[in-house]
Amino acid sequence: MARVYTPLNGEKQEIRLIDLNPWSVSSSDPIELSMVTTELGRAGDFICLSYTWGEPAPRHGIKINGCDFEIRENLHAALLRLRQRHRRRRLWADAICINQEDIPERDAQVSIMQRIYHSATEVIAWIGEDNGARDEQAINFLYQLRSRAQKYFETNVFERLGGEFIESSADASSRLDKETLDWIESVTPLGFIDSVWLDLTALLSRPWFSRIWIVQEVVMGRSVTIQCGRHQLKWMDITYCALFLNEHAQVLMKIAAPRCLKSHDSGRSKLFRQSMPGYHLLSAAENIRRIASLCFRKQFHSCILEIAKPKVETYLKFAQDKSHQPSHLYGLLSIDSGAFQLFDLAPLSSNKASQQTNLSRNLDPPFEDLRFVQQYLPECKSVDELVGWVDDKIPIYITRRPESTKRISRQSLWTMVKTFRAFSATDPKDKIYALIGLAAEVEHIASLPSISYQMDVFGAFDILIDIELRGSGKLCFLSEACGLDRPEGFPSWMPLWYVNDDRWTPCDFETLELEPQILFRAAGNTKAIARRSREEKILNLSGAIVGQIEKIGDVYDGDADDADVEAVRTKWADMVGAGSAERMAQSLTALANEGRISEMELFALFKNYLQHAPFERVAYEAFQAVMLASVCKAGVELLQNPPQDKLTPTTGHTLPNGQRAEDRGTPVQNFIMSRISKVCHGRRLFVCDNGKGHKKFGLAPRAAQVGDSVALFLGANLLYIIRETSTVNESPTYGLVGDAYVHSWMNNELLRSKISIDSIPLI
Repeated sequence: MARVYTPLNGEKQEIRLIDLNPWSVSSSDPIELSMVTTELGRAGDFICLSYTWGEPAPRHGIKINGCDFEIRENLHAALLRLRQRHRRRRLWADAICINQEDIPERDAQVSIMQRIYHSATEVIAWIGEDNGARDEQAINFLYQLRSRAQKYFETNVFERLGGEFIESSADASSRLDKETLDWIESVTPLGFIDSVWLDLTALLSRPWFSRIWIVQEVVMGRSVTIQCGRHQLKWMDITYCALFLNEHAQVLMKIAAPRCLKSHDSGRSKLFRQSMPGYHLLSAAENIRRIASLCFRKQFHSCILEIAKPKVETYLKFAQDKSHQPSHLYGLLSIDSGAFQLFDLAPLSSNKASQQTNLSRNLDPPFEDLRFVQQYLPECKSVDELVGWVDDKIPIYITRRPESTKRISRQSLWTMVKTFRAFSATDPKDKIYALIGLAAEVEHIASLPSISYQMDVFGAFDILIDIELRGSGKLCFLSEACGLDRPEGFPSWMPLWYVNDDRWTPCDFETLELEPQILFRAAGNTKAIARRSREEKILNLSGAIVGQIEKIGDVYDGDADDADVEAVRTKWADMVGAGSAERMAQSLTALANEGRISEMELFALFKNYLQHAPFERVAYEAFQAVMLASVCKAGVELLQNPPQDKLTPTTGHTLPNGQRAEDRGTPVQNFIMSRISKVCHGRRLFVCDNGKGHKKFGLAPRAAQVGDSVALFLGANLLYIIRETSTVNESPTYGLVGDAYVHSWMNNELLRSKISIDSIPLI
């Protein structure tokens, strides 16, 4: 190692680059590299290699500046593929260009990683060798899907700008044309069995796509190419497909697995439940969507240029046919109307150029200068930004009304760590370090943790919590905490960000906030008052214990069979005096699913039933509010009568016998059931006593048990279940079990009732 590496000058931001020398006899010749040291600002053209390290063994020998060096198998395979016959390629690869045995150097180089990737002319993401026919089929299918996805987004992109472009849209299905729906059905067999979707899932589920460091590498890269063996794809190709899948997930799943699948083909139904192909496909697409949400502006600009290019080419051909030679073309796209126009700036006279722009007639207009554009181009008074160039010579601008302008802001470090929690990292601290360069706090770099691989995991995570408390003053991180089932050395209030979420993890309550009527603000607009003892790992929070659990129900498993789910719901309803109404609701729903009554008749019959049972009506309405996590009456009404654009149309699939297998639920039923499944999955219903003889009920984590306490903390949007574990100086200390939802306590009701605030220590 000593012969390969010489110290880097951190003050000059020096980096190492490697020249991948060409092969001479055959492509399997031993790899030879030449290593050079340069300042990052003077590095010139080079390619950054993005890849997974893979297993430590086997290792392959290479030469660096004539010295022996060993690298892991995946990097070796990538270099073999990237090596060319007659030309050197200058690369940056972290396993080689950073001395991994020099921890201070590693800390310093990782801290400028985002600049390294942004300085590269291209990022090549090596996802591994192709496996032959399956990858060939997947890539060909991906291009088909990409073509349809691109057409869809070009049609709809102007309706959903800003961050909304990359968010899931509930009304997306209604915008799919019939031809695209028919195509999806034609390539989607029941249960996904033996379909090309499985090949695509295997491709998008390769380890590279869930590696935490790729987030920064893709976002900072100016041009990103995905390489699988001999195949190459643009990152934008994959992004289009992932966004399309994310938007139309419900349509796809209803075609592949209608509710009648179990009765029609029990074998396919069993395979579908066991292998969960739809879950894996959509999880892979969601990972890509999350990255796309961070590099939206770059990808949106790419989309705009792709829209503009054929329009420019058509105009140039028209001008050529008319023997007209355009002088200085520029394009203008209105975000508000979606209209695209081309303009030709006539050559400026020398007098006008001198007076207005200080240009001579031989110089091109400074199209990159927005001040010039806004002042001297009459159509561009409200130009928002320069998107890019078509054919490197025709600028394309976007314009929008000031009141409609949406800015893409950075996400906080906490938000990103939470978003990418399921991504993998070799070192747990990389769950934070890989995202630091992208965080909103980067503008106040002093507030960010210094990258140090000598720090333990608890220390790194504790610094992140400190940043969040000083920034937002909220306790959202408690909903991510490990709870009492914690590893040694970790307190119950500390999130284990290095542990990937599994399918049993309940949906974050705060992701269920749909509209202003459904906002969780248990402690109003207060900010947390917190004191931490780092040595004892105790978090003291200002708050109050507001109840104790007296009864608790079974765990709700949203992935279980319908009969099991209905049984749990019935038991829950019995706990709060709404059992008869729940049974009636299930019976009427079954009739609607069988087509014996309409959705309108279902609601009318059930409403009539409740009118004749006023006491049960009150209990059932409260029970339904909890199942929907709807906060208040307005929220219940919104969720039970959702706007049409929130509903996904029922989609049928043609069965082998030619019959249509319609999803049994009506659109409103499907919406409500989907919401209930998200809210309740992995949770238990509980009943608590508030100490004043009043009973309350709500949802608690599956680890909750009778005797646990319900706590309200200042700065918290939710309530929390805590358990007394020990005493310190004759005062009780508590372990955190998890977050909770309690009916009629989620909108600052407790603080308005003047409860007594005290200090509650969490260990």
